[in-house]
Amino acid sequence: MIKPLLSAFIISVAHLAAAQPVIDIYVSTGDNHFLGSSLPIDSPASIEATFDLFKHVNHARRVYWRGLEAACWLATIEARPENPRYHSFWEWLVALNATVRPDELAVRAAHARGMEIWGVGSLWDWGSPPDTPGFNDYPFCFDNKLKLAHPEWAPQDRHGARRQGGPIELAYPDARKALIDIIVKESVKAGYDGITFLTYVENYSLRFADEFGFSEPIVADFKRQYKIDIRAEPFKRGASREDWMRLRGSYVTAFIRELRAALAPHHIKLGMIVNSNDPRQPQSWNVPELTLTAGGHHMDIDAWIRDALVDELEIYGNNSSQSQVKTLDDLLFLTRGTGTAVSVITSGPFNAHWKPYQEKGMRTLLAVSDDTQHLARGFVPEQAGLGSADVHARMRALQQCIDGTLALDPTPSLTSGNVIERRLAIQALGARPDLPLDLITRGLNDSENGVRCSAALALGVRKDPAAAPALLAAVEAHGNHMLRECVVIALRKLAPAPLALLEGAMKSPSKEVREVAVRTLLIHPFASVLPVFKSALSDEHRFVRFVAAEALGGYARNPDAVAALLEALHHPDAMVVARACTSLGSISKPRRPENESSRGEVIAALRRAFENAPDDRWSFRPIGNAMLDFGPEGRAALQDLRDHPGDAHVAENAWRIVDLTQRTGSFSTVTPEENEAAMQRRPKHSQ
Repeated sequence: MIKPLLSAFIISVAHLAAAQPVIDIYVSTGDNHFLGSSLPIDSPASIEATFDLFKHVNHARRVYWRGLEAACWLATIEARPENPRYHSFWEWLVALNATVRPDELAVRAAHARGMEIWGVGSLWDWGSPPDTPGFNDYPFCFDNKLKLAHPEWAPQDRHGARRQGGPIELAYPDARKALIDIIVKESVKAGYDGITFLTYVENYSLRFADEFGFSEPIVADFKRQYKIDIRAEPFKRGASREDWMRLRGSYVTAFIRELRAALAPHHIKLGMIVNSNDPRQPQSWNVPELTLTAGGHHMDIDAWIRDALVDELEIYGNNSSQSQVKTLDDLLFLTRGTGTAVSVITSGPFNAHWKPYQEKGMRTLLAVSDDTQHLARGFVPEQAGLGSADVHARMRALQQCIDGTLALDPTPSLTSGNVIERRLAIQALGARPDLPLDLITRGLNDSENGVRCSAALALGVRKDPAAAPALLAAVEAHGNHMLRECVVIALRKLAPAPLALLEGAMKSPSKEVREVAVRTLLIHPFASVLPVFKSALSDEHRFVRFVAAEALGGYARNPDAVAALLEALHHPDAMVVARACTSLGSISKPRRPENESSRGEVIAALRRAFENAPDDRWSFRPIGNAMLDFGPEGRAALQDLRDHPGDAHVAENAWRIVDLTQRTGSFSTVTPEENEAAMQRRPKHSQ
């Protein structure tokens, strides 16, 4: 899950002089559960404090809560432990929903304060095949049990060679019903007043805009209506790409129509979040921001409005305000005289261009993440100190201190009964090197995880290596996923780095402590630390082994590191083998004299690893990509495996690496013409 990066703004007190606009809150809950800097929502006390802030600081009347997405995932996802960092997050989500049940607590908190709460789900982000490129290493972190049971439900390319990561193809009526059953069940269980949907997909599987959308029912429907086979024949004037886009969009409308009917007995309203550059297309994902990762669909908002299928259209941000305002004007015109409302999602609710619309009652959805951001964009005026009896006024003063506009001693707020006030006090201490460090380290043992995370991050701001023992002790005592992420951030900032302490921590009986230690040592590839990484390849904890293989890739000029990585290619854990290959590729990609003597040996070893890769549908990707890192020599080895196969499965995998290249962390863009040429090179026995 990634949080929206919306346009920044600076609020002034002058904005507050006019009549107050309706400013509601968008909460990207998965990001709050991952990022310790975001508002805390992982305990009853933190949820109560957060909703109090929404009510009294932001004056929210409605909260848009992205917990619906996570709840639907928890009900349908098959997680992959071979991706250790994201599997750690998955385990944290499972534990939270089993013990805390944050969605139900959020609904209760909203209703107790007279607020509505809408669940935010995903229309198309339902897990991916393992070789789908994501943010970091393969495999992709999860897939969906529905797609595993019905592989045809993943959108297909024209040639039947690839399946898209993320969407479930809405052209299948049974797929729509399965999704609707899950969405309605989770919405009713949580108690939402309404639900709405994001329409982007968070992965890099799409290589060109029209790559997917050729599944069986789409092909059959198009042929029946337009008399051509879109898998074999090109689009033409009377059977155009636009006709195909409208056909795909008709399945989206069918889904919305069926979902609305299923929600009606439960009196749950329905919205859709729309692309502010073009509301008739799916949303873009913000890496880069104009990539429509769900693929080509005509989002028929005209039909949604005309047939009263949606109660609200929320215009997303992630682009220029001019584009958002233009879309707002267009949608207000389309919805005039109907029951469909229009709102905007922004990080700048007090920007002047929203004022005329707000005066007419338009909802503005504030989408930020951190405590300080909510306070800076709220209705509590600036403060002169911490003397107020009102907790939110004190929070505002602490926010000013953190932002550097007010000098005060935050220590009186360290004993507050409010989770957020304690977090803010600790953040303020991070910027005060004149105050004792132990005022922050005490926060590592706070009763609330959100405070402990703030303490870890504040210690990172202070950079004092004296904090390292307390940080490691906190991991041993409380080491959930979120806290470990915060501690790693903090430890990496300490100067000088406490290398001896971290090396000693690699012998801790706590696997969480060893994980944090090795992830911190990762950025310090000194010769003295090399034995630690070599030894960690045999650690019983997969995350430690994975990071050790990653860390060895930082020794670009050390033959011992190359030898250790070559040995790791025989490791029993496929994840270690894959990461070792990636590290070998990163070491050898730049031509260095000290690596020339081993270059042939490494390519040969990678080729053997590629030929022997397990049939897990993902290991071949990092191994093959490492071979590509060797330039012409690695590519030639892969082409040889593709064109002179001793094994049909290996030849197919080699073709996918050379001709259907996919890298994690970026889009591997090709033109349709380049893709067609690649398809012609597919080994014949694979077709």
